[in-house]
Amino acid sequence: MDRQPIILIVDKSHSDVELIQDAFLELGLRADFLLAYDGEQALMLLRDGQRRPDFIILELNLPSPDGRELLAWIKSHAELKRIPTVVLTTSSDEADIAACFDLSANGYIVKPPRWEDFVDVIRSLQQFWFSTARLTDSE
Repeated sequence: MDRQPIILIVDKSHSDVELIQDAFLELGLRADFLLAYDGEQALMLLRDGQRRPDFIILELNLPSPDGRELLAWIKSHAELKRIPTVVLTTSSDEADIAACFDLSANGYIVKPPRWEDFVDVIRSLQQFWFSTARLTDSE
């Protein structure tokens, strides 16, 4: 990929969206962020298709559709299912984790409470998905 990655962040918490962006910026990853604060906004962005994300960070606890429903919708569409989708959520419930992997999530991470740990989580995502793994070019 010879351009900045497009990252879709789907989270109802404006402060968590800012934290995710700040952590990526602190680590030096220049990205183009698409933001959705509920499932319906995310669906509109994904259906629009003008700016297809290269990577999706998804909170489970969203207004309708919730994160599980949105994940199922993403992974059921041929043109979207290959987009790496990582769940970054407050839920550590084993049933949520299993359900997300059953829906083909590419990862599941529980949001850590401390900033330093949060940056470490984003660093891990950055190192694997944007340095090690190869993403398909969505354009």
